[in-house]
Amino acid sequence: MNNDCQRITYAETGYFTKQVVDYLNGNEWLKQFYAFTPDAKGIEKAIEQRQQFTTNRTLLVDVLRSQLEEAGLHPSNAQEAHLKNLLSPNCFTITTAHQPNLFTGPLYVIYKIFHAIALAKDLSEKHSGYSFVPVYYMGSEDADLDELGTWTIQGHGRKWNTDQTGAVGRMTVDDLLLKEIDSMKGQLSVLEHGQHLMGLFSKAYQKGRTIQQATLILMQDLFSEYGLLVLIPDDHRLKDQFAAVMLRELEEQFSASALQPSIDLLSTKYKVQVTGRPINLFYLHEHVRERIEFNDGVYNAVDTGKKWSFEDLKAELHSNPERFSPNVILRGVYQETILPNLVFIGGGAELSYWMELKQVFAAANVFYPILVLRNSFLCMEENDVALQRKTGLTNQVLFASAHDQEVWWVNRNTNRTWRVEEYQAELQNLFERLGKNILDVDPTLAQHIAAFAQQTNNKMEGVSKKVLRAEKRSMSDALQQLTALRAKLFPGGSLQERKENFSYFFAKYGTEWMHAIHRNSLGLEQEFTIVHI
Repeated sequence: MNNDCQRITYAETGYFTKQVVDYLNGNEWLKQFYAFTPDAKGIEKAIEQRQQFTTNRTLLVDVLRSQLEEAGLHPSNAQEAHLKNLLSPNCFTITTAHQPNLFTGPLYVIYKIFHAIALAKDLSEKHSGYSFVPVYYMGSEDADLDELGTWTIQGHGRKWNTDQTGAVGRMTVDDLLLKEIDSMKGQLSVLEHGQHLMGLFSKAYQKGRTIQQATLILMQDLFSEYGLLVLIPDDHRLKDQFAAVMLRELEEQFSASALQPSIDLLSTKYKVQVTGRPINLFYLHEHVRERIEFNDGVYNAVDTGKKWSFEDLKAELHSNPERFSPNVILRGVYQETILPNLVFIGGGAELSYWMELKQVFAAANVFYPILVLRNSFLCMEENDVALQRKTGLTNQVLFASAHDQEVWWVNRNTNRTWRVEEYQAELQNLFERLGKNILDVDPTLAQHIAAFAQQTNNKMEGVSKKVLRAEKRSMSDALQQLTALRAKLFPGGSLQERKENFSYFFAKYGTEWMHAIHRNSLGLEQEFTIVHI
């Protein structure tokens, strides 16, 4: 593998929102919605403030160890060192979170985990006296099977058609999922490392095993050598640490009132990601995860028939905290309660909704971490790189729309002057002169001249499009190559990392692909990486 890499700014890709780009550029107005800048100074301030918040480190380490043991796993040497470090008040976690998507889900899940690993290592080297541990926080209580139960390999979409309901992490591997694994063997086993990958999948996804435990086992095989710790927060012991906040939410509905002012203000400039509810908790039991509502003095779990008085619900929370599940508004608050966390690494949408939550954290008296945009990669194989060089595509044009790429190609390779903009400018000047002269004769004709000018401009644009189509027909072979390259690198017009699963790259290149992503993962630097493999 070549492993050369190039980097461009996130803004240059055109795939990231204005809010994310403003955050990366340090927009002054946006600073009111987060606590620390994602840089060296922000790290220093965050360390100082984080030490004012306590975490039950002994319990956390006990849970991490027991979850490994329950899955029949043993910590690697790197994990063992991190588990011991976590007991020290001078150790902090660097956390990324994601649901237990089948077979890891989109590529960016791999990338965000490696980002946490890279940043933890960087900070440990730069801050003597402190240590930093990478953590993958598994959002296994998510009930969106349509998202978590689908994955794509080389453009081929796959789906787990189980009829199980409730939290996906608590679902179990069934015959339908095993059938999908058998089907994947035909697609992947022909590649050099395909049998190795299918062995990992078969080891993790065994019939009757929960999805959250299968995900833990797969992540252990993929990342234990790097020291990554995987935490399943769907745990009675951990939920008990959060019970006081959940009780306050049930009694006061505090999060909604803390959230709303930030939503109102952010919505004046950006698209709001989440809005929340009066009570931002679900009831999670057996095959059910339904929101909790309060009406006419009675609490109920929607569509379950379960109802409680406040005292009964309080008793239920005290006895079974694992039956209460924070939604997106309180999930981060729970995460930061049970982890001694310093940095949260998330995608653009995640960072956008976390910026809505600063006052929710303050109301709960929970530390609000540094927000870091996760690393992004575009993986290009040798033939992709060769075609890019052959066509002369710059990295910026590589990310452009299909139309803009075609216009760029025609402009670069035609021997004719086909664009009509300069003629449109001349005509515009002509109409402006005509309009001024007409005013002296009959002012009422000015509107007629303006309309005629607009009609002419529209017709000229139509001519421009026809000429472009003609030029494209004459260059159809080359443009088809561009179209094929774009379809492969930007499936469905989206970033590769948002659509494709890692399976193809692992099956073809093995662990060397993982090492390549690891080597090219940035810490606090914020750039989009194009890696040649």
